Amino acid sequence: MYSFEGNYRRRPQQNLAGASRQADKSELLTRALLERQKRQNDRRRVESAVKIQSAARGFLTRRRLKRTRRAQFDDKIAELRRRNSARFEADDVFQVLNRVPYICEPNVDRARVTTANVIVKSNVRTVVDSIREGAHTLHPLRTLMYYNLKIVADTCDEDESTIEAVDALKMFTSAADLARGSGCDAATAKSVVEGVFSFLVQKRYFESILRLVGSSSGLRDCFAVESVKIVVDTIVRSTSKDQRVNWLRSFVSAVAAMPAVFPALRSTVCKIEQWKDVPFEDLIDALLQVRGSSYNLTLLYFVLSVDGGQVEAHCRRRPGSTGGGVSREFLAEFMKTAFDPNRGFFVCNNNNELYPNPNVSVICSDFEVHYEFIGRMLGKAIYENILVDVPLAEFFLSKMVGKNFDQCLNSLASIDPDLYRNITKLRQYKGDFAELGLDFTLSINEYGQRKVIALKENGADIAVTRDNVNEYIALVAGYKLHVEVARQCKAFIRGLNMVVPVEWLEMFTSKELQVLISGKDIPIDVDDLKNNTVYTGGYSVEDPTIVAFWNVVGSFSDQERSQLIKFVTSHSRPPLLGFKELHPKFCIQKAAGSDRLPTASTCMNLLKLSTFESEDTLREKLIYAIQAGTGFELS
Repeated sequence: MYSFEGNYRRRPQQNLAGASRQADKSELLTRALLERQKRQNDRRRVESAVKIQSAARGFLTRRRLKRTRRAQFDDKIAELRRRNSARFEADDVFQVLNRVPYICEPNVDRARVTTANVIVKSNVRTVVDSIREGAHTLHPLRTLMYYNLKIVADTCDEDESTIEAVDALKMFTSAADLARGSGCDAATAKSVVEGVFSFLVQKRYFESILRLVGSSSGLRDCFAVESVKIVVDTIVRSTSKDQRVNWLRSFVSAVAAMPAVFPALRSTVCKIEQWKDVPFEDLIDALLQVRGSSYNLTLLYFVLSVDGGQVEAHCRRRPGSTGGGVSREFLAEFMKTAFDPNRGFFVCNNNNELYPNPNVSVICSDFEVHYEFIGRMLGKAIYENILVDVPLAEFFLSKMVGKNFDQCLNSLASIDPDLYRNITKLRQYKGDFAELGLDFTLSINEYGQRKVIALKENGADIAVTRDNVNEYIALVAGYKLHVEVARQCKAFIRGLNMVVPVEWLEMFTSKELQVLISGKDIPIDVDDLKNNTVYTGGYSVEDPTIVAFWNVVGSFSDQERSQLIKFVTSHSRPPLLGFKELHPKFCIQKAAGSDRLPTASTCMNLLKLSTFESEDTLREKLIYAIQAGTGFELS
């Protein structure tokens, strides 16, 4: 209805139930909340129904597709059997293989997998040649090998399907067996095996093999134990060093995942306030209480802290720890202390390379315990992919990789260059050996005291002549390389083997092992670092402060770049395979304030950088921070 002014006016409403009342505010809010919850529940109900329907449709579609693929597989097998021949063209074989990835249920389709194995084994040369020529891909073949691996790992019986699966795995994980079975050249066999093996490693190949090794099944003897040698051969002869490193890391991770007990410990020490003040001897006494599992893998999965004048070890309680145990910087500082020549456990040669002190028994009676623990800590660093600045002598590295120099004169130069130079001159000596007054003894210096060592029985009574000079040289080299440091090296390698099996280091040369321990001794690649850096806290790659930061880093000298990397990651060298292998990623976080001194959290590889108004101020603050030598106390 309308008023006389022409405006619409609602008709008066009367509440027939009685007098109207104004609702309370809290009642209105409660009612609105209930309505919102009802609408939210309705939306969730609809979303859940959509997801359930989608999952059901997907399941039915996949089941229908599997049925279709199985029918196509069976039809193709029936067609091939009607030919009454075991030899087929590549297209026929791959029509069978291309349907294998869609089966997806090796327990249900064991007979089909077995049939595919028989066809592949009968036509292995055709399969390999087709893959080499690019006519077909490797994926269907490696998927078939993955199903074979699942059959072998999940069964306890040695039936026909298991035997065929084992035979197929043996052939396509061993380059020698594949070359012998197919008649192809060694390079082609190696390429196919590496492709299959890489795929199987991603599918937990090592875990399956280790499970078989520990089982009582007959497969343990016919496949699991034999496959260990195949694995070693495949990794050692790998074309790519990157592959070797990744495969080794996968193997160690599989072994390390086995159950183990690492109890907490406590050891009373002197009053200490900071990590770097922890006495080396007391730390060893504390950590030596840790015992590994039956697999002898003491991975030191605990975090050390200092509280009330005591060293405590417990699991993941220190803020900022990596979750993998001892913090990165602490481990780096510990290794620096352990290998410090002033401690007496290691000495330097003329190239500043370290090797065990031959006279360590004079300063420490139980030196073997110390060397064993230092070896364990170095193994921990290798396992955690933590680089440490420890340059080791070549002969010592060779012992760690199982390549002992047997009376090798040239390796003596890495210990005592002066002795090496003098005894090599004996071979060209033209004068009278009697004038030299040499016998089969060796005089050594033990901290100012001279000690005479007989190189052979009654060596003091046997003069060195032209006829026996070669024997004398060999005995001198053998004593310096083996006898003098034998107990030290054995204890060190024994500790290393507790964390990283030494057999798996044998795939590396001594120089490659040094790179694995200390990283590449090359200039820092700023572009590589920039491409593998992440930003947080509000920073992005286009932020003016970040742009200025990379301009400053690009103008740094090699030494300053190394100092920056050490400031953030606790190590001055790039990782073995580049900064893409740095975990966690190199990260720049936006800090509060402006023009503040940069700080770092080495456990997180995190640089905390505030905003800067000018590039010059950023350069000044950054250089001061990285050259101040501060540790993670400022994190």
